[in-house]
Amino acid sequence: MTTHKYHNESPQSQSAMPKSTEASTEDSSVDPSLLSDSSPPISNNLPNKGPAQMYYEQHNNELKILIAMCRGTTDDGGNAIFTESDRPWKDMKVSTYRPSAGHYKSEILRRANLASSEEGDNTIVLPRPAQWTLTKILRWLDNHPITDRFDRIFLKRALDEFKGDAMSAQSDRLRESDHIEKKWTGKVPYLRLIHALADNDEVKDAFLKRHDIRPGRMAIENRNSND
Repeated sequence: MTTHKYHNESPQSQSAMPKSTEASTEDSSVDPSLLSDSSPPISNNLPNKGPAQMYYEQHNNELKILIAMCRGTTDDGGNAIFTESDRPWKDMKVSTYRPSAGHYKSEILRRANLASSEEGDNTIVLPRPAQWTLTKILRWLDNHPITDRFDRIFLKRALDEFKGDAMSAQSDRLRESDHIEKKWTGKVPYLRLIHALADNDEVKDAFLKRHDIRPGRMAIENRNSND
């Protein structure tokens, strides 16, 4: 039987790969369940749930895990299902969604273990990405995308759901900000400010004298004066 070596994948041109997504500068640790070559592969042992959904739920629906699984994955039209230049990602801090190198390394081992289990071939040499550069990590994921249709449907649905929630939250913040700014549109806000300053004698007196310097303070300020 031919031995498959995941780390000797055939190179592809840069133009053939989906748009690169940088990793977060914070390198989280690799998923402990995937560190060992002998660790049990993830299996689809729940009804109506594929390996991608199970892995996502095992990690508490973490957004960075979801986006790491989306790396290299395309829809039926061949378009990357995650593009960093799309909304809402381009309006968000990258630290809130961009996977670290550790997330990507865990995803490499997850895909490799799953492929080994599906082929039933114990001779497959699993990749060892611990010391790989980010460029090599992303290239491996691009060259070994998730192809299972059920998994791809789940990933796109989960991503779209999060995008909808994030864009809705952004719209709410914009409306709230716009509402606050509009409170100072027209004469009414300024008339209220004038009344607040003028209607109370103590407030008015304090406002009118706000730039006055107390005699004691003036003496302190002038103690080093040449005059």
